[in-house]
Amino acid sequence: MRVVAGIDGSTKKTGISVMRDGELIFYTLIDLSHETSESLQRIQKMLVKIGEVLDQHDIDEVCMEKAFNNSNTQTTMMLANIAGGVMYYCAKNNIK
Repeated sequence: MRVVAGIDGSTKKTGISVMRDGELIFYTLIDLSHETSESLQRIQKMLVKIGEVLDQHDIDEVCMEKAFNNSNTQTTMMLANIAGGVMYYCAKNNIK
């Protein structure tokens, strides 16, 4: 059985869905919109929450939305930090 997690990452709200052999088995929204306005703390908290969700399932592969070209450089950098954190999690856990 192949288990794939799809992540729509953001610094305030991140959606995650988990599919097993093409069938949706789990989905959630991590909402940190009412958390601290300090970006680094929010990114760290978001990455911890994403890791907690992924730890609950035996994930084989993670798919993330490609970074888009945003006119706000700060937002683009924060999204890249989240993507990098997820890539690190995947590398550490042998996930494609």
